[in-house]
Amino acid sequence: MAVDDIATGTAVVESRMSKQQGARGKRGAQGATGRVGKTGRKGLHGEAGSKGKHGLKGKTGARGSTGLKGATGSAGRRGHAGTPGQSRTLTIPSIVLTNLQKQIARIYTELEVQMKRMAQVQAELDQVREQIHRPA
Repeated sequence: MAVDDIATGTAVVESRMSKQQGARGKRGAQGATGRVGKTGRKGLHGEAGSKGKHGLKGKTGARGSTGLKGATGSAGRRGHAGTPGQSRTLTIPSIVLTNLQKQIARIYTELEVQMKRMAQVQAELDQVREQIHRPA
């Protein structure tokens, strides 16, 4: 059975029984890429490379702790004698001393007055005792 293609101007022969394919046409545009597959196993380590250059010198570190105490040295020469010190006697100014003596004198006079008053009270108490013990 023959079919005419009007648009292209070619005749295509089709047969229902034929298993032969016709000539391939022009290749189309490439499609989108698919998803990335799983990562494979890690390979073996290679050999170590050569040693690199020394880097720049770093900052100086903090100062260390103090070391152990050394041995005691020999004794030096004895020095010259100094000036004698003050005596340890107590020196009280005369004004303070006179004020203390006046205060002591006032205390004695106050004690005398109170002793006289106590003697008078004791005498009155004795008179009251006599009146109580005397028969009426």
